[in-house]
Amino acid sequence: MLDEKEGGNAVVWGIPVITADNGRRIWPDELKAMAVKKIEAGTKIVTVAKEIGANESLVAK
Repeated sequence: MLDEKEGGNAVVWGIPVITADNGRRIWPDELKAMAVKKIEAGTKIVTVAKEIGANESLVAK
């Protein structure tokens, strides 16, 4: 679940996600691996995307 922190940064599934100066999020490899595991386990891409606050097409990549 996406939790906004001060300064535009967020915490997703307990992992900090930094927001760069240009507004883009820098997704840690650990979080990417967790998302892949959830999808491989049968969770729909759209569900994972909503949980982490990312675009569905980004998660599908």
